[in-house]
Amino acid sequence: SIENYENSLGKIYTIVSRLENAIPEQIFEEAAMVFAEILKAKSVHIYYSKASSHYRLAAFRGQQKYPRSLSVDDFPFIRSVIDDQKVFTNHQFHQHHPMVCAPIVSEGSLTSLVFVDGIPFTMLTQQFLNTLTVICRLVSNEVLKGAEFEEAVHLQKYHGDTFIMKAPWFHRLIAEKQAHATHNNVNVYLIEFMKNGFDHETIYASVSSLIRPMDYIGELDDNRYGILFTYVCQEEVTRIESRLMEKGIVVAEKEVIWGTS
Repeated sequence: SIENYENSLGKIYTIVSRLENAIPEQIFEEAAMVFAEILKAKSVHIYYSKASSHYRLAAFRGQQKYPRSLSVDDFPFIRSVIDDQKVFTNHQFHQHHPMVCAPIVSEGSLTSLVFVDGIPFTMLTQQFLNTLTVICRLVSNEVLKGAEFEEAVHLQKYHGDTFIMKAPWFHRLIAEKQAHATHNNVNVYLIEFMKNGFDHETIYASVSSLIRPMDYIGELDDNRYGILFTYVCQEEVTRIESRLMEKGIVVAEKEVIWGTS
């Protein structure tokens, strides 16, 4: 059980409590660190999806070994994880598969996948797998709490029926992402554009179709909006800038970047 896995119950829950203190947008980043620390894994990837066939990288810890997006067709073992909601262990040592893949399930539905690598095969005991399963449940609980919190504060946090963050919330998010990028060698891009008299609903209708669910739109001040991207490359950001300009949205000449290029 998790209580006996190399650390005392108190120490483990001290680590996991970081999830409870994380803002909703940082839960996956904190979760990746918790998985890595408790399981002593050199590499952890967490993928998130609202559909069952395509997953986007939500967070990683250690070396990035897998693509920013993946399809179930590209990794056939994922199908069994989705269908059975059970942990996959790479007993065949397939070089393109993780050592372990575990499901994160919320209210009976699989929402995320965890890839764990960089652990000796001798550590893949039943106790290890039990610990992994418990951590997945803890993460699932915090993801669900985060969703409930988002619903409760929507009117205070966002403009109208959009998901454009109001300035205080957006600046807090930028600070959190900047700190995470600095300490974990992750690229975070912020592009800015002028309001130019458009209302929030018009801007959101134009921008929301161009970005991913894990990207964020927010108000920087009375005259400017920003879009915050994580786990993207320069080429992807440039494409989005071009599409925004095609819609008549004037983007600042240079985006802000934190982390490593």
